Amino acid sequence: MATTLNGYSLYYIQKMRSLTQSKPTFMGTPDAGVNYVYIADYDGAMRTFNIEGVASDTAATLDAWIQNMEGLHTGRQYQGSGYSFVLVYPGGTTVTVPVFVESFEWEYVAGETIQVRYWLTIHQRINQGI
Repeated sequence: MATTLNGYSLYYIQKMRSLTQSKPTFMGTPDAGVNYVYIADYDGAMRTFNIEGVASDTAATLDAWIQNMEGLHTGRQYQGSGYSFVLVYPGGTTVTVPVFVESFEWEYVAGETIQVRYWLTIHQRINQGI
């Protein structure tokens, strides 16, 4: 099984970074010291995956793959309607998480084989540990 996004193979992932972060709100109390700062995490945690990879296939297959990946930007990504990201670890363990696509960038790589180098940024908004 391969790592996929909404059922589309991500071919050969060369590098993937995962960043989990919260965006807390800090509210100070007037005329009080630092011991009276209210900290709240209203937005919850979010995980960002930055993926770099290479896709190698026939020209027609790569053209269709690019169109499918670009087609994930519909302007209709809402909570509960994200895409399925199936992550396959080197040992074969798989984890599926709902994600939203922020960006997909690609370029053709010159050479003897037909290759596309790509960069993908996706976000996980629902807490399902990885």
